[in-house]
Amino acid sequence: MKEKEIKKPSTKKSTTKKTTTKPEKVKNVGKENPVKMEVISDNIKKETKKKMPTWAILIIVLGAILFVLELIFVANNINDEMKALKLYEQDGIVYIDKGNLTITKDVVGYYNSESNVYYVEGYLHNNSNRSYKSITISYTIYDAKGNVLGESNAFLSNLEKGKTWNFKSVYDDIDSKDALRFEIREVTYFAGM
Repeated sequence: MKEKEIKKPSTKKSTTKKTTTKPEKVKNVGKENPVKMEVISDNIKKETKKKMPTWAILIIVLGAILFVLELIFVANNINDEMKALKLYEQDGIVYIDKGNLTITKDVVGYYNSESNVYYVEGYLHNNSNRSYKSITISYTIYDAKGNVLGESNAFLSNLEKGKTWNFKSVYDDIDSKDALRFEIREVTYFAGM
């Protein structure tokens, strides 16, 4: 803002015609130097903040959305890689947790027309010297055309060391009669002591 010096009126008489203007508002800038004054004109009511253009706001919002989507994509890839390290299949046997748990190759899927349920049944062996808690085995269920119908799950709260669990995962959606094949999706667990 402009600083304006306040001049003392001169004692000379002026021959020019005086014009009347509205008095200017004067505001004290600081107590330490009372001589400095800031002049605020009448047509400035208050300080106005400049608004950000709408297009700039849209660009910022779109950038934030793209950033979040990228984070989700990266997190999913990391999660898939971690699952791949925990679960792999070789010669029809599924190895979990570095082979401490195995699902044998005699896993079968079948449809029961009486209950209108598609089952995936097999055996999970605990080959380790520790127990596993809260085990969930998840299978993806497909129809004859290879379309994903859904997911079936089997749950067990505890599998002691050296024991085998005969699991049965259940897919009971309305299209369960169309289920033809299955594929293991993931095994989650909590390894105990």
